Amino acid sequence: MSRVVPRVVISISVILLAWSVFADERPARGDTHTYFNAKQFADCLSNEMSKKFSRDQFDDRLRSIAELRDRLAATDAENGGANCNFYCAGNGISSLSLMRPLGCWLNKILVGSLMLHSGPLVLTHPDFKLLISPGMSLHQVRSAIVGATQKPISKWLRQQPDKSVSHWKLFEEANRMFRDPFVALGVIGDLFESEREWCDRSSNSKRKCELAHKMKPILTPTDSDPVGRNYHFWAHLNMVWRSEGSKEKLASYVLEVLKDDDFGDHAANLLGIDSSIQSFEQTKMKLKSTGRNLVSTQCEL
Repeated sequence: MSRVVPRVVISISVILLAWSVFADERPARGDTHTYFNAKQFADCLSNEMSKKFSRDQFDDRLRSIAELRDRLAATDAENGGANCNFYCAGNGISSLSLMRPLGCWLNKILVGSLMLHSGPLVLTHPDFKLLISPGMSLHQVRSAIVGATQKPISKWLRQQPDKSVSHWKLFEEANRMFRDPFVALGVIGDLFESEREWCDRSSNSKRKCELAHKMKPILTPTDSDPVGRNYHFWAHLNMVWRSEGSKEKLASYVLEVLKDDDFGDHAANLLGIDSSIQSFEQTKMKLKSTGRNLVSTQCEL
């Protein structure tokens, strides 16, 4: 029996990896052209990363982000968040012993990646690590981060005309305010994730998604859901660091294309994932002694 379980998990993992490649290569339906591409954003972001960090500092920060994400995902079920017991403790699908390892693995992916996309980028900075304490759920963690960081960036964003702020320009402003690229990315991601959870996307509502409407719509020439595309981009950009993006691309294909027939959200997800992957690779190259300042990029996105 001990040999059967790992084989089952490995076999399913191989199938999912193959499916993720297939999903990424399937042609998108409808208008999914984006006003900037992953290489453009990655060129600019990697410049900022290589200015801020040494090679060891960059590696240590990414390691800390991954460790904190795993730790928060593992403890969230005990704090009123995702119900890991359904997968791991003999209930639901995990009542079948062969499914329990797969269930725990699935829960870790869903919580660690899809729900904890931005917070660890902020919380691994010394200025913000004391925002969380044992007993906090994922939503409480996000609320703590938003409460401590939203004022300067939301004030600046509200002063801008609707549909005028490029995604790079917003990052530049956040990076100027917080003086740390990872914190800037995490603050933006949690800010928009928090707003989309309570606001009403209809234009006549008093609970309008005001901050998201300041952003340029990602899809051109028209976009039926600019709010959704915006937070999908930032969330997936933040969740993929130190990853090949396979499971995130698979999850996007299953949830957005197969489940919801939403090619727009899928396009925004892929843009964020590929921007993160390419930025990681370029930053590592630039932080080598032979690669630093090899390329000077004009960032006018």
